[in-house]
Amino acid sequence: MQGEDKGEKQTITCSYEVTVPPYTYYSIKTLVKEYRMNVRYIATLKGADNVTFRVKGTWSGVQAIDTYQEAFDEKNNLVEADIRPIEF
Repeated sequence: MQGEDKGEKQTITCSYEVTVPPYTYYSIKTLVKEYRMNVRYIATLKGADNVTFRVKGTWSGVQAIDTYQEAFDEKNNLVEADIRPIEF
């Protein structure tokens, strides 16, 4: 949502371990990606009386959220990267 502010706020908590050698400076960059979807579907259902019928609809929601972390040394060299999905 770069450059956008839709007024929604969500708190996501993740923990990462980064080993930094003594007397070394690391800069950490974290990116959070959220994938929102609208999926049209047709479901065929069977009732208790064995009668089948169809239901149409649209599912809207968040399919996945990924976090991506990069660690850079004082010369801006990438020293570590980690990507992981966030479980709902």
